[in-house]
Amino acid sequence: MKFSNLLEELLTELSGDEIYQKYYSKIPHGDFLLIVNADPQTKIDDGVKIVRMGRFSKLLIAMYQTGGLKLEDLDKAKEYLEYVYKHNTPVEIGKIKSLSDLYNIVKQYIVQDTKNFVEILKQLTPSQDYNLLYNGEDWVIYQPLTEKGACYLGVNTEWCTTWGPYSLNKKHKDRGNMFDSYNKRAPLYIMINKTNHDDKFQFHFQSKQFMDVQDRQIEKSTFFMGREELKNYFFPSLTSEVSPEQIKLEISRIYLLPDEEGVELIKKSLGKIENPLVSAILNSDEEQLNLLVVDDDIDGDVEVYRGRFVIPVKEIRGDAEDTNRSIDHYRYETNNGYEFVYNDVQDRYYSDDDYKTEIEPYFKTYFVENGGEISSSLGIKNYEIFQKNYFDNFLHNEKIKDSFIESITDLSREGYENENDKEADDIEKYIEFGNDDRYSVSVVYFVQFLITKGIVNIIEDTYSVQDVMNMYIDFYDITREIDEPIYNFNMNYPKYDDDSSFSKELESYFESLLSDSEGAENCVELRKKLNTIVHDLFKGQDRFENDHVMVNIESMDIDCGDGSVHITYFNKDTGKRYNGKVKVDNLPSYVTNYQLFENLITFKKNI
Repeated sequence: MKFSNLLEELLTELSGDEIYQKYYSKIPHGDFLLIVNADPQTKIDDGVKIVRMGRFSKLLIAMYQTGGLKLEDLDKAKEYLEYVYKHNTPVEIGKIKSLSDLYNIVKQYIVQDTKNFVEILKQLTPSQDYNLLYNGEDWVIYQPLTEKGACYLGVNTEWCTTWGPYSLNKKHKDRGNMFDSYNKRAPLYIMINKTNHDDKFQFHFQSKQFMDVQDRQIEKSTFFMGREELKNYFFPSLTSEVSPEQIKLEISRIYLLPDEEGVELIKKSLGKIENPLVSAILNSDEEQLNLLVVDDDIDGDVEVYRGRFVIPVKEIRGDAEDTNRSIDHYRYETNNGYEFVYNDVQDRYYSDDDYKTEIEPYFKTYFVENGGEISSSLGIKNYEIFQKNYFDNFLHNEKIKDSFIESITDLSREGYENENDKEADDIEKYIEFGNDDRYSVSVVYFVQFLITKGIVNIIEDTYSVQDVMNMYIDFYDITREIDEPIYNFNMNYPKYDDDSSFSKELESYFESLLSDSEGAENCVELRKKLNTIVHDLFKGQDRFENDHVMVNIESMDIDCGDGSVHITYFNKDTGKRYNGKVKVDNLPSYVTNYQLFENLITFKKNI
């Protein structure tokens, strides 16, 4: 017998104290207790009596004796072994010489289970998975270079760049990752608060997306308040001298700055200004402005306020009126997001074919996860048979469909509302109107427009206020008309085991199915009958019609309790109409012998 096997045998047969006295007495007893206690399965009573030694105690002792484990690292050793036990991780004892060797076999679980950013960062390779762009007192800024880097750096967020196979969030692993789509256009920037790693943001200047951890657009006008380090990183010219190239880069990002600071930046970019109107605006010279902006439509003094050039007018007209209407439209859609998303999803699943494609994976998932229970309750071991017998009932169950639509709406409405808000925000960064009739334009954009167009004053004889505003709107191609609703928002679907109303309805549906196997079989037979009726008499449609009657099946959902479906019947000859339930077994008679409906009492006896 090998010595290691003999020792293993002794470790299981001898008491802890006997093992210590016989093999490890050269180690101070207190240290010995600390070492073996780092195995989570070791049990020590009263802090001194070893009742049971964990199966990796010997490994820890060996590592300690050879210098691969220090007493101050026992907490880490215990943490790593907890992952070994939790995940049933194979451990080749002979290959574990140090704590780092033990760490290497559990590091993937540390990432998955703890979401500890420090541990996660260790799994990425600098300059390969990410670049460290800035390491300040309060903030650190990374640029992810790979999909894995984006997923790991963005842990604990809802960003679409953290989805896919590398995702550390189980619910996002089956979603497509969007990192490559963004990265090929421009770099992504991930900013992380050093004192709170869950306080993070992701910027993508090319697509103008500046997202918080919940994947919501930041409030640009206030974002840099209290985050001076981040502002100085992206806009160093605000505090120091920079190159002309850097100024150009900052100008391309200027929409991220509050208007007041944007004004300071554009002053630096312009150099010597020879346009009197531009000079008056940038210097907030209201006396000069009221000499250079003269129009009968103006209703009060013009002014520069918090980075906006404000012109009160008697009436908003022309393209500006359409632009204001667009803003109102997007805000309205935001405030009524649930209704719009619900109607969109409902329309999308009006067709049984489209709905079937989306709903069947949930039905199959149930079978995969509950095959044993299905086998014992229904005697079905094969998914194809389960699908053939029970899927039609599932597909046409109105409660399942309604809860599916409601859950998609609940999960997707915020994205829809955010996109509408974004559209409105994108307009208002150029021009706002407020509650009163006034034009409030961004100084940053308006000055660039004036310089490009060579406009040195706004006087009715040259350019009226309305003319200039129409030109300004056209210059930046600001949205003026609503062509169609927003569709480019993330449509989120419920998971089988989440806490959505759909998940609860699924659980209730299948519990009822398995608890009443006899009723389930009866329902299957009713479904077969209804399918035959629809195929033979209704020619595959939900409506039967001839010169005398119209019979419409309002829902293919069968009430398996009384064997009925909901129909509408209309007799074209007599004008009599009925809307209600009829038994599936009686439906062929009503279609082929419509006179049965003429006597209401007879009709009621047959439903």
